[in-house]
Amino acid sequence: MVKEFYANALRQEGIEPFTSYVRGVQVPYDARTINQFLGTALRVDEVNEYGNYSINTMDPADVEAAICMPGLGFHRNRSQQPLHVKRRDLLPVVRIWSALVHANILPCSHVSDLHWTRSILMYCIMTQRTVDLGGIICMEISGCANSAPGSALGHPSLITQLCQLAGVDVHSPPFEGPGRAIDSRYISAYCQDRAPPAVPAPEPIHATGPQEDIPMEDAAAPGPPLTLHQRFDALEGRLETYMQRQEDRMESLHRGQMCILDTFRSFSLHVAPAYQFPTMDDYHAYTSWPGDHAPFFGGVELLMLMLELELDMMICL
Repeated sequence: MVKEFYANALRQEGIEPFTSYVRGVQVPYDARTINQFLGTALRVDEVNEYGNYSINTMDPADVEAAICMPGLGFHRNRSQQPLHVKRRDLLPVVRIWSALVHANILPCSHVSDLHWTRSILMYCIMTQRTVDLGGIICMEISGCANSAPGSALGHPSLITQLCQLAGVDVHSPPFEGPGRAIDSRYISAYCQDRAPPAVPAPEPIHATGPQEDIPMEDAAAPGPPLTLHQRFDALEGRLETYMQRQEDRMESLHRGQMCILDTFRSFSLHVAPAYQFPTMDDYHAYTSWPGDHAPFFGGVELLMLMLELELDMMICL
């Protein structure tokens, strides 16, 4: 049903109405209809302040001050234009809002960072500006309908509800399962700062002497075993850290390749006297490889954890 909705939702840019057809029934998805369903219609005396901002007029420093951790900000291109900000560099409350926006307003499969165009909406949320939510979603649906074949289809739940309001029978399969809930477990795993692992203090070196056997009743009792959910959270946290490090390294490699290509291009345009190859120190400073000792989460440790999780799931079933 969602695929049929998008197939019939094609429209020319800037031309209304925002309507589609599903099983012969006209289904509107304009801003007014969506706002009425979500209960987000602006009052008569309210103005859509979000519409006053654009990527060309917005000051990146203002956005960074509102959504980023102190001292952190956007990754920029060679022209110093903002590109995106990593999720770990956002304020914890902004990480939660970012998850909600990526899941329900501006769907995105790559959620480990926040793109510059989407950060303006986050700025308006954090500074309590008024936002025409229905207008944003209807334009997002229209853009998805006019995108290239094979693109992900967003807002399946909202579209199903709009079809039901229009009189379409939505109880016939196939059905799409709901996405992952943004609950306390999700927030704990992805939206909060993780404390660095405690490093045990080195044990003092004593002279060798007779050692006493510690009675079993005096030994420290082992802690309770981890539950299945706790083990999943531990695995997700490790995989998230590992994938984030890989993304940082790939981005560093990309910057290095672009730097080399730009250098050769400058020489090919006969501007060699005015442009020289960067020194080794300048090149390494520009590419900023994220450390030499990456944490290791693979091998036997990760394999044993996954085997334990599979065994626990089989027992639960």
